Amino acid sequence: MEESIPFKEYLLINIKTKNMSNILFGIVYHSPTSSQENDRELFSLISYLNVKFTDNLVLVGDFNYSSIDWQRWTGSGNPMNSDEKFIDVLQKNGLHQHIMIPTRQRGDDEPHVLYLEIASGDIVSTLEYRSPLGKSDHSVISFECQVDVPKVTRSSRFNYQKDEFDELREFLNRD
Repeated sequence: MEESIPFKEYLLINIKTKNMSNILFGIVYHSPTSSQENDRELFSLISYLNVKFTDNLVLVGDFNYSSIDWQRWTGSGNPMNSDEKFIDVLQKNGLHQHIMIPTRQRGDDEPHVLYLEIASGDIVSTLEYRSPLGKSDHSVISFECQVDVPKVTRSSRFNYQKDEFDELREFLNRD
């Protein structure tokens, strides 16, 4: 990225499509105990990425906004709270949040939509909610993106018979 974004809990991958456009896919973690400064950094990241990748941006992850009702796009009702600011950032950037049913439930706790799938445009389809893995209390979410990715062909193959592993080991063991 060209600009330094202070928010640190994300990973991005840029995928080139057949028509030579790009899709930016990102995974984000936003702590439920996040500071106001960290929240502002997250909002800046989302706005920046949307400006750079407005037609093909997909962000997924554990955003931990348990007070947001995604059916109504409403939060706590206090415009100073992080949940309301998060909704505002998504709306100002024309982003869509597709997960509507709870993604986390533990015991008698109230179920919440914590995992989100946020996208620009209409590239997301076939959203499925699956059972948690192992002893987790978080649902597994799968979805498809409607993009045409070119087939990758391998132009060369490695011949491990000709490698010089002894020389490589010697080089790696040097002080």
